[in-house]
Amino acid sequence: MFHKSIMYKLIVPVSLLFSTSILALDCNQSTECPKDLIKLHKLANEGIPEAQIMMGYFHLEGIFVDKNNEHAFTWFKKGTEHERVIADAHHMVGLYYLDGKVVEKDFKKGYEHIQIAGTAGKTSSQVMMGKLFYDDKDVPRDLKKARAWFELAAKQSNPLGAYYAAKLAAVGAGGKKSISNARKWYLIAAKHDIKDSRERLAKLDSSIEFDTRLAEVSNEVESISDQELVSQSLAKIERLMTLGKLTYHTDYHYQGSMLYNGGNRYNNFKNTSLDFGFSDGSRFPRVKKSNR
Repeated sequence: MFHKSIMYKLIVPVSLLFSTSILALDCNQSTECPKDLIKLHKLANEGIPEAQIMMGYFHLEGIFVDKNNEHAFTWFKKGTEHERVIADAHHMVGLYYLDGKVVEKDFKKGYEHIQIAGTAGKTSSQVMMGKLFYDDKDVPRDLKKARAWFELAAKQSNPLGAYYAAKLAAVGAGGKKSISNARKWYLIAAKHDIKDSRERLAKLDSSIEFDTRLAEVSNEVESISDQELVSQSLAKIERLMTLGKLTYHTDYHYQGSMLYNGGNRYNNFKNTSLDFGFSDGSRFPRVKKSNR
């Protein structure tokens, strides 16, 4: 008697068996492989990069097929072997090389693939590049480069990229100080409850209010001729400055994990979303994992 999880092997045409690029399809369903999956697998073996990426994700998540990180890596790697840059494939391959659990850890290769994906516009890769230069671990700290990568992601509304871009912009680290940009990006991060973005936004707003009040009192000092009123105004300024020192801080250093994608750690390659998409905006129909 066969177990429910018996594997169904796809029989490929004889003409394709002589191709070194062919990877067999093993379904984990109690029925035959879905026809659309068979078509997708065929396209992947024919070299269609989007199909290769989807096969990689299916093996990564155990959708229709058994979870297999080695097979997932193989498909993602194939997605990087095209003249056209497939950012999603480079990002995933970079993660595998940085993680070192499925393939031998190779920081140089991981860095190169993540950089390619980030340059191609993938925001999670841009955040990772920013973190590499920010954390001062695997590469020397360079806040100018870190800020440039974070801002690329922030401009595309990536919440984690916006958070770090705001932290650096708020204090002028790695570039000019910009309270307006810091506030704008903290708002993006706060909408997604990224770290302490709400608290930092509140403190930033308090500092803006403080600066406004301080400027108003300073103008008052300049316009008053009576010495007693001048003294009273100066006393207000001193109190405001003391208040400011107590409520505003410029700590922007964060010690955290290097492998992040939109706030989710990738060390264990976990992803709760099954609604896959690609850098060019195309989507793949939402699918449901089978009960195991």
